[in-house]
This record gives sequence, structure tokens and C-alpha cells, in this order.
Amino acid sequence: MPPNRPVIMRSVIFVLATAICSLVGSCAALMQPDPEKALFAIDPGDPPAAGNSQTSSLKLPTTMRAETVLRVRLLRVASPYNGQAFVYKTTGNEFRTDYYNGFIAAPDQLLTGSLIAWLLRAGPFDSVVDVASGIPARYVLEGNVTALYGDYSDKAIPKAVMVVRIFLLDDHDANLRIMFEKQYSATSAIERGNVNSLVKGWGIAFRQILEQMTADLRDLPLTDS
Repeated sequence: MPPNRPVIMRSVIFVLATAICSLVGSCAALMQPDPEKALFAIDPGDPPAAGNSQTSSLKLPTTMRAETVLRVRLLRVASPYNGQAFVYKTTGNEFRTDYYNGFIAAPDQLLTGSLIAWLLRAGPFDSVVDVASGIPARYVLEGNVTALYGDYSDKAIPKAVMVVRIFLLDDHDANLRIMFEKQYSATSAIERGNVNSLVKGWGIAFRQILEQMTADLRDLPLTDS
């Protein structure tokens, strides 16, 4: 018996319709815009008090000597924390990145900028400049950020984590020597599942590090010879 043509046609139409719907659905999915990312900066706030009137005004006097100036090099952030995506530590010592939440700029840029702004106000140097400045500076500060993540390995006590190692160098007469080095670690309790709480926690942790570092720098026997 010859095949029933209406049945065959209906089957062909069904297959074609299914293929078209699948294709249209795929195209529609491809045309959907990517979810908007939330971008943040780490804000440690301002120092509790300015070191002196010169640093509070943020102006460099015309008589400024190199012996009273600090040059801050770009902080080096270790991988995998050097990307803009947030990094989380989860159970089992596993790490993952967050596609939807991250830093508004590279973390080395953000942290270095905040460090310079803090030291400008807190002292003990009369002025603080970055590596792009042509102002002579005797002292050089550099550092490594070895940890910058949200720690959710303990579900009951999530926290923001930051670890920074600082080196202060004396560049007197082009004879570079290490005057001071120290590692600073800080954590801050955060709310689980709240990215704003994590960012605030990083700001608190960074502030703790900056306060300890500033106190240490003030105790150093800086010389103007």
C-alpha cells in the first residue's frame, strides 16, 4: 500500500517546525545581553588624623627635600587574586571566581591608590608620590598582596581576608637597601551571601593593615642625612 501522503507531509512539517523553533530559540538566547556585572572598590576610609599640616593640605612645598619624600611602587597582587573577578574560598579549601561581582579596576591599581592617599594624610613622610612622578624621593615602598578573597570555608563564620607584605627601601646615593619589611594579615567578619558586606569587610581589613603599617613606619629612625 502506498504511504499516506497527508501523514508524511504532517510529519515533515512537524520536523521542520521543531527545527525552526529550536533555531529561533538558540538565536534568541545568543541575542540576550550578558547579565550586568556589579563592580566595586576597596575603601579603607581616611586616617583618624593627619600626620602634619603639609600632608593634610596635600601640597608639596617648594623646599621639599628628597629625604622627606616617599615613592610608592605599584603593589604586586599574587595570582589568582590579581584579576578583577572576586575570589572565594569554599569548603574543602577550594577556590572559585565570581563572574557577576568584581573590582572596578585591577586590584593592584585600587590598593596602591588607596595606600598613597592614606600615607599622604597619615605620614610620617612630608609627601608621598607614585612611580610616575619626577619628584626626587629617598625612600621607596613596595609590597606584595598575597591574599585577597572571601573565606566561606566555615559556613558559620565567613570573613574577608587580606594579606600584604611591605618593604621600605632606602635609596640614598643610589645604594638601595632594605630598611624594613613586615607581613600584615587582617580579616573581617562578613555576612554570608552579601557581596556588599564582603567589600566592606575588605575595606575594614585594609584599614587595619594601613593603621599597623603607619604606626611601624613612624617608629623607624628615618634620617635626613
